[in-house]
Amino acid sequence: MLRTRDRPTSITTEEKNTEELSDIPEPPDVSNHPNLRLLDHESCGPVVQSKIFGGKRTGVLDFPWMALISYKTSRSPEPEFRCGGTIINKRYILTAAHCVTGDSVNLHGVRVGDHDTSKELDCDKDKDGNNIVCAEKYQEFGIETSIYHPQYSRQNLHDDIALLRLDGDINLQPPSVKPICFPIGPAAILTRKKVVVTGWGRTIFQPRSAALMMIRISPIPNEECAEVYKRSAKIGYKHMCAGGERGVDSCGGDSGGPLQSTAFYKETDLRYVQYGIVSFGHANCGEEGFPAVYTRVVYYLDWILDAIRD
Repeated sequence: MLRTRDRPTSITTEEKNTEELSDIPEPPDVSNHPNLRLLDHESCGPVVQSKIFGGKRTGVLDFPWMALISYKTSRSPEPEFRCGGTIINKRYILTAAHCVTGDSVNLHGVRVGDHDTSKELDCDKDKDGNNIVCAEKYQEFGIETSIYHPQYSRQNLHDDIALLRLDGDINLQPPSVKPICFPIGPAAILTRKKVVVTGWGRTIFQPRSAALMMIRISPIPNEECAEVYKRSAKIGYKHMCAGGERGVDSCGGDSGGPLQSTAFYKETDLRYVQYGIVSFGHANCGEEGFPAVYTRVVYYLDWILDAIRD
């Protein structure tokens, strides 16, 4: 797969990466936050048995929290999908701040429950071409408001996180449309050696994938990542880095999408939990030795919960 993030236009500061990474504070404790009630703790992050085996294409029900963000552009009369995001409840999409800011950004809407944008009906098929499972038709919404972190700027590349409040309620009943879980409680610490990144971004063969794709990559220590980016960006504890293998990376169009992993949510249930948001990376996707950089969600749980409302 895959993709460079629709990166901020410049990460060319010559400042050295001097942020201290050895004295890392604890993430915010949101266990008693009043807005935890707005999250669906029972149905978030379902782990399903995929009908797709091998390769990097996903099954139609594998990642039901994925959202496509569309934009009005001067190049096309039809809106274009340029960023991704995740469903966090019936009214909100989590994405990257650089997907919703800037003079040239003209947000149009959000689509959820889609898998292959070139088809009206999404189905997994067996080797003979017969439908095994099909998803319900996607849902589309306008954007009531966008909220991005007040400390975000395209110069420092920190706090690259935003929320979109939709103009209607998502129907979360279909198995193809579910929220993702947050890193709360026992799930706050990422324990897996591999994580999953999903998106419709650039592939080796085409500028944007019609079907939802995935990669499995390894997290990289922030100290190692900071050394890689020392001439171009400050890597702090609110970032996380993953990847760095040749030809395996997030890429253009994946911005705002999730870095996720299975974890025990509420101690007993194995669910998908979102640990990162696709933020930025090397200009050339899949360049060996250059991991991609993600916003570390656990440090923004208080900001997210403060921002959402009924």
